[in-house]
Amino acid sequence: MADFELAFKKTIKHEGGYNDVKGDAGGATNYGVSLRFLQDVYKGFDWVDINNDGKVDAADIRGLTIDDAKKIYFEHFWKKQKCDSIVSNELAAKLFDMSVNMGLTQAAKLLQRACNACGKSLDVDGKLGPASMIAIDSLSSVELIAALRYECVQFYLSLVEKNATFAKFLKGWLKRAVS
Repeated sequence: MADFELAFKKTIKHEGGYNDVKGDAGGATNYGVSLRFLQDVYKGFDWVDINNDGKVDAADIRGLTIDDAKKIYFEHFWKKQKCDSIVSNELAAKLFDMSVNMGLTQAAKLLQRACNACGKSLDVDGKLGPASMIAIDSLSSVELIAALRYECVQFYLSLVEKNATFAKFLKGWLKRAVS
């Protein structure tokens, strides 16, 4: 089955270290873990208050280690998307990377659309249930990954079309979509 370590190494290259880019709705981000994500998803978890000052803020994002990010990625993205049950390492890594970048539901929808483009007939509901997992592993991973890259490109282009301020992210998003 798919290998989390390989997927993590690929994703972390896209995510890099600490940044706080104006216009990024996630706010301060380190190793791809945003302040908004940490506050929303891990609300009430003491360990995310890295500096133990009683609040989860940008200082905690700065103090986040790569091992913290890895733990979050594994629990919240890899396991929830069932990436370890996908036969193709490359496809599992792509789904994982998309999930980190655009969220679990959107990544699942794009993968379901890609399956449909390859001849399947899945409900595009953003939930990778048994029918989706069977479809994923029954298709040629080369064709499915190509279709998935196309879906990613279309998604990113639509984001910029809806909100022109996202144009500054487009080059990086498109690079990520086709990798």
